[in-house]
Amino acid sequence: MPASAHLFSGHRLLISKFEGVLTDTLFIGYYQKLLSLPGNSSEYDELVDFRDVDGVEIKRETLSRVAGEIDAVYANTSLTLKCAILAPFNLAYGLSRMYEMGEEHKNIEVMVFRELDKSLQWLGISDSAFSEELFGLRSESSSAVFQITE
Repeated sequence: MPASAHLFSGHRLLISKFEGVLTDTLFIGYYQKLLSLPGNSSEYDELVDFRDVDGVEIKRETLSRVAGEIDAVYANTSLTLKCAILAPFNLAYGLSRMYEMGEEHKNIEVMVFRELDKSLQWLGISDSAFSEELFGLRSESSSAVFQITE
């Protein structure tokens, strides 16, 4: 399963795109790579896109570990960022809701959605052309900052 990061500076938005089976190794590896990138990606709101996830093999401990690593990045900032998780299918939606409700997030608001338009609206993005572009976004897209596979 690939995962990819896409930065859209004009919207101050990072899209984390996951496809296939979501595993502990992939999830941890993706966020470690993302958090190690130089630059200001930590100042972007995030849309985590699970639309193309068709299986979930991830432990609760993995969610806590990744949440801790993310929170450590934001611990010394006054920024409050938003993280919209787009999970239209039940397995990914359930996992996302556990993350939303079960973790204390420092400086990050987390909300889970089943529809792209509602997630973008919550993030403050109302550009319909941009929404259309995201509708067909794939990991191999030219906008990818990086892509990883297991």
